[in-house]
Parts: sequence; C-alpha cells; structure tokens
Amino acid sequence: MNHPAAPPGFLFATGIENSCPTVDQGRLRVDEMEKCGHYAHWRTDFALTADLGIRFLRYGPPLHKTFLAPGRYDWAFADETFGELFRQDLIPIVDLCHFGVPDWIGNFQNPDFPLLFAAYAKAFAVRFPWVQLYTPVNEMYICARFSALYGWWNEQRSDDRSFVTALANIVRANVLAMQEIIRLRPDAIFIQSESSEYFHAENPAAIGPAELLNAKRFLSLDLNYGRRVDSEMYEYLMDNGMSREGMVQRHARAQRRRARGRFHLVLPDRPGRLGHRAARKQWPRERARPVRPGAQHPPGRTRVPEADRRLAGGLADAEHVPAGAHHRAQRTPRGLGLAQARAGAAHIRRIGRRAAEHAMKTTECLP
Repeated sequence: MNHPAAPPGFLFATGIENSCPTVDQGRLRVDEMEKCGHYAHWRTDFALTADLGIRFLRYGPPLHKTFLAPGRYDWAFADETFGELFRQDLIPIVDLCHFGVPDWIGNFQNPDFPLLFAAYAKAFAVRFPWVQLYTPVNEMYICARFSALYGWWNEQRSDDRSFVTALANIVRANVLAMQEIIRLRPDAIFIQSESSEYFHAENPAAIGPAELLNAKRFLSLDLNYGRRVDSEMYEYLMDNGMSREGMVQRHARAQRRRARGRFHLVLPDRPGRLGHRAARKQWPRERARPVRPGAQHPPGRTRVPEADRRLAGGLADAEHVPAGAHHRAQRTPRGLGLAQARAGAAHIRRIGRRAAEHAMKTTECLP
C-alpha cells in the first residue's frame, strides 16, 4: 500500500527525536524517546502533531531496541506507531540511525556496521513499503565528530584517525542503506540533514585554517554525494586511514533522488571566528557550540580537539599581525545554507587579501 499523499516541493515538518548515543564509556545510553516519555505517550504525541496542522513528522524506531542481531528485529513498537501514523495521515520522514547503534554492534569504529545497517534499512523498507521519505543516518558529520573527535559519545575517542574511520563507516552505511531502499522503492526521497556552521577568520593569519575547517565540515556530504574534495581534505583523509580505492568507490556511486535538510544549532550571539584564542588551544569564544542531548559537555571553556588544533596550528603568530590588518567579521545569521557558506568563504578570502596587502604596506612604512 502507498501513502495517500505525495510530498510537495516544499514541506514544513516537526520531529520526535530517536537519538540513542552512549556515554560514560558505553555504560550509559541516552535514549531521548525514553527521556521525553514517548514510549508511554506516543498516541498523544501524534495527536498533538496533527492538532498543530503539521503533516510531516521526522520519526523513526529506536535502533537499539529494534535491531537485535543480524537478521533479527523486534518490530512490535514500530508496527504500532507507524500504523497509527498511517491512520492519522501523518507522513513520516524516517530516521533510521540517530547518533547511536545497538550494544552488540559496539560503535562507529566497527567496519561491519555499514553492511549490517544496510540490511536493517532493507528490512524496514520491506515491512513498511508505503514509506517514501527517509533520512537513513542523521547528521553524519556531527555523529562522527562528537563520537570520535570530541570524545563525547559512543567510542569517545579524540583523534583524527578515529574520526575519519567513523565518518567513512557512517557515510558508507548511509549510501548502502539508500541503495537497498531504492531497490524496493524506486521513488524514495532522501532528506539528508546536517548541521550548518561557519568559521570566520579573525585576522589574515587565520584565513587558511578557517578555510580548512570550513572544508572539513562538508566532508560527510561530499563523500555521500560523490563530490570531489579539495587537495587539503584529500590529504587529511588519506593521512588518517581512508584508502584511495575507497574514495574512488564513493565517487562512482550516483544517488538518484536526494534532498538536503538543514539543521539549526543553538549558537551564541557572536559568529564563529578563528584567531589567537584558538592558538592558545582554547575553544574559540565565538565559535558555534552545538547543544545536544546527553552530550556530557565539559564545564567551562573546552579544549579544541586535537584535529581542530592541528588545522588551526597556523594561528600561533596571529597576535603579531599589524593592527591595521585585523578584520572583524560581520554578525552572521544563525543558519547558513551551503551556498551562503561558500559565498561567505569567498568573501572572507577577498577581505583577507586586502587586509594582508594593507599589512604589508603598513610594515614597509615602519622605521
């Protein structure tokens, strides 16, 4: 059976989060559906969604409770909830993996995760053939960064190689899941959500590191959609465990129907910048700090992870740039689209070149 309503060109949706990362070295799972009482009150939650006049709901079964073992699934809760969604004419955007995996898989360092997850996606699509809208893996970059670069979730590692491994496994899982779903539902639409963030150079010395960080934040979507990465990101990936063969395979996979969602983070009042604060190995005061449930944020000012410190390593002499060369970025809207972000990067480069030229002239005039 097919859902009676097809999605429009533009849709407004809400969501009930099914994230389930582990913290405390895997000893504690942060189940958002349990924390908000959804398991007990899901009928009320769906009714309230309908009362708001919203027909699209980002929703998915809890992966850690549904995926029991290879080829073994507990669909009891999903059968009830998705049956009710269909009866109420609420169209789900199905979120199959949100920041966590079942205990028996371990974490995102497991090389078996992509194939296991693809099998799970196929089983879901077989059981619920009327579902058309999917987000197979939610916010791939955030998931890999918080799990394997910041050390907050799941494997709780903080090194480049672990981050690249997690990102590669997560992106491959997403692509394989899309392929399995398309085989069963050729008109499936994938709404791939990812965070929006942008790093501003505080002075000319910070322009290069800012560009690297701004390129790094697109890695999940670049790898997912087969877009060629720039030379710095290519070297970064190769230096940290990704094979050239793996890159070629990713570029060879063309996805048929795809859409991109933008997730708005909770940002501070000031735009993210890179300057001498990053050189002192402190979290830049103006940098966007995402607020995530169960993230176990360390109190106070947090150290920049090793990978980001290394990318910002050229900032050590930023304080010695002549005063006339400093450029303060304009206030940035809280949500930047990808095109806006890239346009912003070009704007920063143009300003940086002018500032650098001014700095050189100022230096030449000094006695």
